[in-house]
Amino acid sequence: MRSIKFIVLSTIISASLSAQTSLTKKEKTDLPNQQVTLPNGWKLFPAGRSLPLGDLPLNIAVSADKKLIAVTNNGQSVQSIQLINPVTEKIIDNVVIPKSWYGLKFSADGKMLYASGGNDNWIMQYEIEKALPMGEGLGGAYKLLLKDTIKLGKKWPEKISPAGIEIDDAGGIMYVVTKENNSLYLINLNSKEIIQQIKLDAEAYACLLSVYVAGGFVKRKFVDHTMYSTSSMLRTIELILGLPPMSQYDAAAEPMWRCFTATPNLTSFQSVKANVNLDDKNEKVTASAKLSETFDFSKEDRIPDLVFSEVIWKAVKGEDAKMPAPRRSAFVKIVDGEVEKSTPKQKKK
Repeated sequence: MRSIKFIVLSTIISASLSAQTSLTKKEKTDLPNQQVTLPNGWKLFPAGRSLPLGDLPLNIAVSADKKLIAVTNNGQSVQSIQLINPVTEKIIDNVVIPKSWYGLKFSADGKMLYASGGNDNWIMQYEIEKALPMGEGLGGAYKLLLKDTIKLGKKWPEKISPAGIEIDDAGGIMYVVTKENNSLYLINLNSKEIIQQIKLDAEAYACLLSVYVAGGFVKRKFVDHTMYSTSSMLRTIELILGLPPMSQYDAAAEPMWRCFTATPNLTSFQSVKANVNLDDKNEKVTASAKLSETFDFSKEDRIPDLVFSEVIWKAVKGEDAKMPAPRRSAFVKIVDGEVEKSTPKQKKK
């Protein structure tokens, strides 16, 4: 059973496209002169080059191969979806839409783009068609073609208003959260039919597929929208195995107890084949790879913490990435209105 975490997001005021290529010396010098003053007096300084977009760009989606960027513009004037080539920094298609609000998601293969249709109460499914081969025109032009609409109900005044979208490509399921009837919709992408509607505690703007939990004591068809952390997962494992906390972080973390039930469900699960090769190995030889070959994994904590962290950081972010300095923190517990100190009390002489 999938456990899905939902996060209510604040409205994004504006959006800009940071270039993938490095800035020239002149561009870096000009950045401080391009500041924008907000109505509250705060100032924004660009971190890179920017690309003018439409009216109130609320969300940006990036395709899995990072060849395309989509933006949904949801202001009071013309609402539209823009398709952008991040290499050339050019808008390669601009589709005007009747209504829209926030939701935007590419399919895993990059062939489809889904966008929330606002108070029209549907999800628009666009097919991404390649109009020109790479190297021609705008560096490979693509067009958005409306293929279908997935209806959640009748148009306004029926209150639904879809917002955030998430897709389970392997399972063929789309998850949509709404801001008018405070619901989560599960939709079969093949039949375009609503599988389930689940009421939420409040309006939702975005949803993220997060943790997958399966087992006989795991609740079925259950949505847990508690804000968990990585330490929450670790604390849950510790409690299941009867282990004490390893640090103050997992000791203070919220366990994922809401996902479980005392009554087991012994019916079988339907397995889904992996869509990636589980036998693939990273065979690239780097300085970090050579360093990791010298590590002693025979016992915990034999590898220097900072060295090990940096190797992992570079493996994820790239060999040239610089790991940020570690940050330390502590928890303070209030006991009878006083702060309980972590330092031991001194004995009276």
